[in-house]
Amino acid sequence: MKICIIADAQSAHTKRWAQSISQRGHEVIIISFRAADIEGVLCHTLKTPRVLGISHTTPIWARFHYLFARRTAQAIVDAFNPDIVHAFTATSYGFLGARLKTRRFFVSVWGMDITDSPKNMIMRQIVKYTLKHAEKIFCTSRFLLDTTRALVADEHKLIQLPFGVDVAKFLPNKTRKDDRIVIGTSKSFGPKYGLMLLLEAFKKLCDHNDNLELRLINYQPQNLEAENYIKSNLNREKIVFDDPMDNDAIPEFLNKMDIFVMPSRVESFGVAALEASACKLPIVATTVGGIPEVVVDGVTGILFGDNDVVALTDALSKLINDSSLRLEMGAAGRAFVMDKYVWHNNVENLLVTYTEACSQKSE
Repeated sequence: MKICIIADAQSAHTKRWAQSISQRGHEVIIISFRAADIEGVLCHTLKTPRVLGISHTTPIWARFHYLFARRTAQAIVDAFNPDIVHAFTATSYGFLGARLKTRRFFVSVWGMDITDSPKNMIMRQIVKYTLKHAEKIFCTSRFLLDTTRALVADEHKLIQLPFGVDVAKFLPNKTRKDDRIVIGTSKSFGPKYGLMLLLEAFKKLCDHNDNLELRLINYQPQNLEAENYIKSNLNREKIVFDDPMDNDAIPEFLNKMDIFVMPSRVESFGVAALEASACKLPIVATTVGGIPEVVVDGVTGILFGDNDVVALTDALSKLINDSSLRLEMGAAGRAFVMDKYVWHNNVENLLVTYTEACSQKSE
């Protein structure tokens, strides 16, 4: 098959889907506003038009420049003549794809395009237009599928298709032999991921434990709230700040931890928790969005209520003080991922849907 993906080519998720489809013998191209080199995949970069000298990086313009790329994208699609055009997210790239003349148009919804964007009246109409023109709509979680259902007339279009885990890459490989208990997360340091809550809990834990370490990724020192809290309440030597890293480096990063924590305020799915589970880490996470689908409370981890620092502290303390429980939950997490969230199976399910759609149309 010939597959045209319309999406951000620099997104790790876009690269992952595109390469996996290509490696199974299908011809894949990407149409994107951002350039990227992806082995086996030709990426077409759309130019952002200059209007009144406004920079393409201006936040408001970055949200709407895709409105002006239809003709260029259509010419690329016409020349490639794909069997499937598949857009990722229902807003920017999805809306661009929905306005193209194609044989079959699919869209994947990823989270905020469904949970947040429709709160704005104009964006809601854009999302509904995109979903109306899609033959199939892929949702990463049951939570996201149920949320999307309210925006479509035909719920039979909806298909749950998670971001699974490459279990051959995400493997347990603990090499540390010291007695530290390392708590960490691979979520970026931002308000919606609740990491101020984590700092507060870590402070409480350090009051009673001398051997703790916290690992954070992509920390921004200009986050004054976090900086001031760390300076006033925490020993900075107990916190390791890791730079942003490619997904290929995440397994090694996870294997430096003993407990994975995800105190997110918003989370449509939770692939980061699954990656940690695949590395046999116990998970401590909130009950928001799609997280309860990927963390089995009391089995693969411990769930707590949104913004509840006491419950977060208690959950972490329980795992800190019980090494057997950490090992038990970690092993259960790996088994859970192997049973339900293997990436290879996700890709095969997508290709089955592609094939079935092509067969139905040709009959």
